[in-house]
Amino acid sequence: MRYASSRWPKARWFQWSVVIGGFYLAGCAGRNERAHVPVAVVVGGSPESRAAVAEGLKSHPVARATLRLVAPAPVGSLGVASAGDPTNIGLVRKKYMAADVDGCLAALGDDARLVSLLDAQDRDNAARYLFWRVACRVAGDQIAAAESDASTFAVLGLRMPPDARDASPDVENLIDRAIQRVANTESAEVEVTANAPRASIRIDGREDSCIAPCVIKAPLGTHLLGATADGALPAMRRVAFDAPRKKIEVTMPSAPPDVAATQWRTRYESMSEEQSVESARLLSVAVPARYLVLLSPERSKIRGLLYFDREVRGRAEVVGNDATSPKTPSKLVDELLHQGKLVESKPLWSSPIFWLATIGTAAIASTVTYVVLRDPPERTVVRVE
Repeated sequence: MRYASSRWPKARWFQWSVVIGGFYLAGCAGRNERAHVPVAVVVGGSPESRAAVAEGLKSHPVARATLRLVAPAPVGSLGVASAGDPTNIGLVRKKYMAADVDGCLAALGDDARLVSLLDAQDRDNAARYLFWRVACRVAGDQIAAAESDASTFAVLGLRMPPDARDASPDVENLIDRAIQRVANTESAEVEVTANAPRASIRIDGREDSCIAPCVIKAPLGTHLLGATADGALPAMRRVAFDAPRKKIEVTMPSAPPDVAATQWRTRYESMSEEQSVESARLLSVAVPARYLVLLSPERSKIRGLLYFDREVRGRAEVVGNDATSPKTPSKLVDELLHQGKLVESKPLWSSPIFWLATIGTAAIASTVTYVVLRDPPERTVVRVE
């Protein structure tokens, strides 16, 4: 008598499912979620546009980012000296007419008034101030001091004020001689550099300027040199142009956040260059933050940039009807953060749906394979001879 036993199939699909599920759990356990990125967001444009964008960002948070809406600090001082009260010249003229020389000079004050007027680019009142100081000195028989002031008038290139006719002709003649003398002397060429990038250099309160490094040509003598630059406090100093050629370096202190905010609002906010690199660089001084996003909403468009490590790392814009959608600001910020690689899209393998689909597919494949390729069951045959 011979026996043969039947062979039961092995549930291999179940084993593979357990293995794949184990890989998924291990991957989830070993994966570290990246911390939310702190981002400072500044919104330009009109007050209404800023309010709409701010509400959209609050209503639709950006994944894996912590947004902090920031408004540049209140307008602060630009560090420019006050020009004082130019109407004080009226008192000076009264003292002059009354032959009160001491009162005339006392009303004029010291050189600080002249410097402040030139610093404010008020050359007309600077000319009045210096003219009447010459007049007061001539009236007081202070000829040497009067000639010095007349030379300063000529070196600065000031024009005779309209009220010059109210003074003695000797005053105007003295200044005219100084102007002729300066015109016949050699000019100086001064090369000016500055520690701040793209510093604008002006001389003697003139409107025209040059971007450092540059060369300024002016008569020999003492001049007032002014410099302004984004992210720096304005600098003003007296410079002696005492050689045909000379080099000067202007040192400008860094601007505090409130001054930088004032500069940004004055030069860039709500203007065509609001999304420029220069605008972002200055704004990063006004709003100290590791990562900075600037959004510029317009009527049918919203633009944005991401700035960090002293460079613009991302740009994006939305045009048309979608620009006014409440969800658009958050989508725009999300796009910028992805461009800057501050956040990354989750890989496919980290999704539970992916692994559920994988496990299900593997289970189905194992079942089909089992059905197709399984060996036929053995039959036991008993023969009696």
